Amino acid sequence: MLDSCSYKDARAFAQDLGTITGFNLIYGKRNAAERAIVAARLHRGDLRLIDPRITQSAALGGVSRSLVHFATAVLESNDPDLLRAVETGRLSLPEAAVMAKHPPKNLVETFIASTAAERLELGRVAGVDLVFDSVIVPLL
Repeated sequence: MLDSCSYKDARAFAQDLGTITGFNLIYGKRNAAERAIVAARLHRGDLRLIDPRITQSAALGGVSRSLVHFATAVLESNDPDLLRAVETGRLSLPEAAVMAKHPPKNLVETFIASTAAERLELGRVAGVDLVFDSVIVPLL
């Protein structure tokens, strides 16, 4: 269907469906009036932006491209606890992205490899009572 039509026909077809891709929005050949019409249609809700580029998403969100990349890594990890840690401010987005891309093998290895400062942070964030009651008390 779209394979045999021209670029302009494909663009018109997509806009008739009420959507425009991020790529087409950036690289589509339009004069100023056509760009204004597309922008107005987006603003009115007559046209939906689909598959926005990273730069577009960052601009719409008012953040840097790097933060969008970090957030994408966290979301793609499908780890609700990791996402919650970011949303509550326990982890920064860059820290969570690293954890998403390189998850620890297990808790014991992570604890053994941790620094003294990281262990203090564990006690501060998780709480001394939780650490003591869940790790030490069962061994007594």
